Amino acid sequence: MALSPAIALTQNNEPVFAASKKATKKTIKTSTNGITLYNKKGNFYTGKKKVKSNSTIKTYGNPVWITSRISLLSSDSFPIIRINNGQNYMWLGDNGYIKSNRLGSISNKGVINIARKGYVYDKNGKRLKSYRGGKATVTRNQKIKYAGKLTETSRELYYYVVSGAYVKALNVSKINGQYVFTKQPTYVVPRADMYVLNKDLKETSKVVRAGSKVKID
Repeated sequence: MALSPAIALTQNNEPVFAASKKATKKTIKTSTNGITLYNKKGNFYTGKKKVKSNSTIKTYGNPVWITSRISLLSSDSFPIIRINNGQNYMWLGDNGYIKSNRLGSISNKGVINIARKGYVYDKNGKRLKSYRGGKATVTRNQKIKYAGKLTETSRELYYYVVSGAYVKALNVSKINGQYVFTKQPTYVVPRADMYVLNKDLKETSKVVRAGSKVKID
C-alpha cells in the first residue's frame, strides 16, 4: 500500500542477511540516499569522518540498538494532519484543529504563527464554540503555542563504522555483499491521516487514519 504524504518510518523488524562464505569480512553497503552519521547517543556526528551514498565500507562488531530523543518538529509527519471530507486540518496538540492553509510557520519551541484568519475546529471538522477560554477563532500573525509533545523516544539499529561514527541500519542495502531483508511483513503506524495512492502514485479518496496499523506491500 502506498501512502501520501511520504513519512519517515522506523520498522521493528531487525535486518538479517543470507549466509556468506566470507562471513569474517564485515562490510555494509549504504543506500543511494544521502547518508547521515550519528554518534553513540544517536545524535548527529560532528567528527571528520564521511560516508558516501551507495558505497561499501567496513563495520566493526555487531549492530547495536541506540535509544535517543528526537524532535518531532523536524520530522516528515509534523504537523499532524487530520483529513475530513477532503479538507486537511492541522492538530494544535489538544482538542483544537485549524485548516492547514491557515498555518504560517512553527518555531523550534512549538509556537505556531497563523497566516490568515479562520476558525478552530474539533477532530471531526466541526467549529468549536470556544477554545482555550476564548473565541474559537484565529487571526493573521497570531501566535499559538502547540500543546502536544515536541519530542519522543526513538530506538533504532545502528552499525559502527569508525571514529565514533554510526550508520542507521535503515540506510544499509547490503551486509557482507548480501541484500538486506526482513523475516516478517513490515507494518507502520502513521502519526497523521494520509491519502492512499493508486498505482500511478495519485491520491485517491481513501484515507488511512493516524494510529492505525498499516501493512506495507
